[in-house]
Amino acid sequence: GGQSVPAHTYATPGTYYVKGNFKFGDGITKPGTFTSAVTRVLKVARKVEFYSTMNGNKRVSAITNFVLGFAYLSNCTYINVSNLVTNSCTNLENMFKNCSSLTTLDLSDWDVGAVTNFQNMFTNCTSLTTLNLSGWNIGENVSLGIGGRNSIGMAKMFEKTTKLSTLNVSNWTFNDTCYMSCDYMFSGVNNLSSLDFSTWRNCYIANCAGMFKDMT
Repeated sequence: GGQSVPAHTYATPGTYYVKGNFKFGDGITKPGTFTSAVTRVLKVARKVEFYSTMNGNKRVSAITNFVLGFAYLSNCTYINVSNLVTNSCTNLENMFKNCSSLTTLDLSDWDVGAVTNFQNMFTNCTSLTTLNLSGWNIGENVSLGIGGRNSIGMAKMFEKTTKLSTLNVSNWTFNDTCYMSCDYMFSGVNNLSSLDFSTWRNCYIANCAGMFKDMT
């Protein structure tokens, strides 16, 4: 908090490419965290490429907290997170919330086995038409909590993704100790024609209030 965000006005309208470098622990980000402080710098971006300059393969790892990571980038139509290694991530809450111009995301190669919080992850992504989350391994590496279950939060995860017409959750795998909170998970997702939950037999849905509210 308190950091000033550089501003610049271009004399000629057009497309400009601005490269930003963020070092964990530099006062903008904290070790293991990529959150809203960085988003303030990116808020006018139309295209985001996420990668590391510290190694040859550009892979970014060791981030555990992505709360509000790319949230409120309302002008952004493209976000490339293919270089993000997610096996250490535990919190993806609000990660893409209100990215209202974003049209497509492919997160099918993500290892989300350690994530306990997916709440509001795609809320209000109102232009999103293609979202690939196939093969997600929910709760695979989450430590057992009270009662010997994993507590996984998915409340409002897809809320108001109003242009999403297909979503494949049928091949998600679940740790059989998953204890799910799915309140308003698909609320307002009114362009979906079907959802297949045939592989969700191993999970226990504890809360599902409004899970399918306003799906017409």
